[in-house]
Amino acid sequence: MPAAAPLLWLPTPPGQEWRIIQGYGCGTHDDWDTYSIDLAAARGSSAGAVVYAAASGTVLAWVPSSGTLILHHGGDLYTMYTHMSHTVVPRQGQPVVRGDPIGLVGDRGAPGNPHLHFTAFRASGPWGKGERRSIPLRFVDGFDLPALGGCDQHNSRLLTATARAVRAPVFELFLPAVRR
Repeated sequence: MPAAAPLLWLPTPPGQEWRIIQGYGCGTHDDWDTYSIDLAAARGSSAGAVVYAAASGTVLAWVPSSGTLILHHGGDLYTMYTHMSHTVVPRQGQPVVRGDPIGLVGDRGAPGNPHLHFTAFRASGPWGKGERRSIPLRFVDGFDLPALGGCDQHNSRLLTATARAVRAPVFELFLPAVRR
């Protein structure tokens, strides 16, 4: 059985209910990222919701084509946030504090289906390269998502990030310029 992740914060807006729309071990979560979850707002639109850093670290990479931000948390631990429309921390090496706003939910790489794909993983090589293996998730917010075996584990489970002090997002600095 894989080692569990350290306690992370849910990357979703505090106080809002989010649903796991794709769980572990099925669909697109069938390779090194088996223990990934896809999250969508339980009520209303997911598009444009603020995404928060699950742990403190530094930016490893921003991949605009898929809306993927990878944060390095020291040692061999990383978190990955995918399908975001924008990020506020696009520069490699930029520090991020747990709870900082890091982006907005979008549908990059999954057109028409705005949601957040979230993974915590360990990697054997520098820069998150080498053997990657996702790890089951545990959240400070009171949610433990252990490996249960089978397809689509934890699908439909509702998760709510607890109230906590978070910094207000400042996205206008990093939005693409509009040409006229």
